[in-house]
Amino acid sequence: MRLGVLDVGSNYAQLQIVEATAGAPPLPLHALKAATGLAESIDASQCLDGNGIERVCDAVTQSLEAAPHYEVDQIYLFVTAAIRDAANREEVLDRVAAECGLRPQLLTGLQEARLTYRTVSVRTFLPA
Repeated sequence: MRLGVLDVGSNYAQLQIVEATAGAPPLPLHALKAATGLAESIDASQCLDGNGIERVCDAVTQSLEAAPHYEVDQIYLFVTAAIRDAANREEVLDRVAAECGLRPQLLTGLQEARLTYRTVSVRTFLPA
């Protein structure tokens, strides 16, 4: 089964595609990135402005449209700090769901840190 994990962050929406087989570690197949550039779209009230929301929707749409090309069976969509901490995060999540057909899930700061640590640890030990 091919799984896609789409992580929408402050710089990029990154789609990681893996082959998942019971009893085996996931085998990375492809990684795709679409720019979001959200840092410049956070205003003084900590809201993500309309341009930033549009870039998120565009990046998610672009990633979801690419997934069938890679025969992805299931996609998990997550957002991290830039959207999670935005004062208008529910508006952003609702807009992504309405425009893209998939509602993003939130990763807490702790979950994000654990996943980053595991990714770095695994990459450190993989042969070049």
